[in-house]
Amino acid sequence: MTTASVVQRIWNYCNTLRDDGVSDMENLPEPDTLAKDIIEGLEVSINSFKNVYKILNKK
Repeated sequence: MTTASVVQRIWNYCNTLRDDGVSDMENLPEPDTLAKDIIEGLEVSINSFKNVYKILNKK
């Protein structure tokens, strides 16, 4: 899963909350699913930053 796809999934969840509010609970993922997606996105982002850091330190 790419950083962009994880970010898109999280934004989709946020849009659901914003547009439908908490009254539309049927379309929301389980809290642990949402948390796992967020954690996965953060891990992907951290790894991307680590790669950039390595590249910058090689120059």
